[in-house]
Amino acid sequence: MAPSGRKSAGKPAKVAKKTTKTDAAEKTKKKKPTRSYKTYIHRLMKKSSHDNKITTKGMVIVNSFVTDLFERLAGCSQDLLRYAGTATLRE
Repeated sequence: MAPSGRKSAGKPAKVAKKTTKTDAAEKTKKKKPTRSYKTYIHRLMKKSSHDNKITTKGMVIVNSFVTDLFERLAGCSQDLLRYAGTATLRE
């Protein structure tokens, strides 16, 4: 017998599912980027001594310390701007 062109009589044919914009958006959700100072900490450590190393836990602690310091500095500068009544800081 010659093949009839059909795949198989027992299995139903697969139907392609249409994707909508919401389906595509859900699949491609990206994480919000977080600010990290790890590269800068490594650069400072290499400048002081090439043999210095830091553990992952230590890096997390130092990174959170720098982030907290930056947020405090930004908050204080915002208070100074509000007190001075200006839009920018200058000498």
